[in-house]
Amino acid sequence: RVACPTLAAAGERDPLVPPARLAAIQDGIPRCATARYPGAHGAHYTHPQGLTACVVPFLHATEAAGWAGAEE
Repeated sequence: RVACPTLAAAGERDPLVPPARLAAIQDGIPRCATARYPGAHGAHYTHPQGLTACVVPFLHATEAAGWAGAEE
């Protein structure tokens, strides 16, 4: 059971995580956000700015929501 806010992210051309799979991941995890970034699988190497553009806003929103970590 995942109790913390979660971001499931995948590349727009990721053959391992197509849109339906990303949606299924989101459906299975409470408080799960999803994001797609440019590139395919491994885009953290090839398109790090795109991945960062997804992750940073998620982290800011999580912090703004007051999630404090393991207390939940």
